[in-house]
Amino acid sequence: MDGGETETTGVAFRLVRLDEHGNPTDGVVPALCNVRVKAGRGSTPYERGTDDAPTVDTAGLPGSDGDGIVYAADDKGISHVTVCICTPEPDCPGCVDPSTDKGRKDDDDNGRPGNGNNGGPKK
Repeated sequence: MDGGETETTGVAFRLVRLDEHGNPTDGVVPALCNVRVKAGRGSTPYERGTDDAPTVDTAGLPGSDGDGIVYAADDKGISHVTVCICTPEPDCPGCVDPSTDKGRKDDDDNGRPGNGNNGGPKK
């Protein structure tokens, strides 16, 4: 750290159900399918496997540390976290964040929508 500045490089959280006043309440809470921690040009996925038990917090995701913290790659500061939740159906298909889905023909090198030319010049 230079100049006493700090960056957030890890995060942990739990999904809860709230009533209309914002207070925790009983009821079904959706399970996490996956979490993607974005930092710099890369992102780190934490995905629940098909054989893993449903979880409502990051501690239940493979790859989280002993305190349930999920980290950005290379100790970089987190720019955002994408959270995908499962529906109540027994088979959770997961989800895809198009902003981090590299290699798609319609994306440029930064994951932004391209011109179908993988970010190359328009023809």
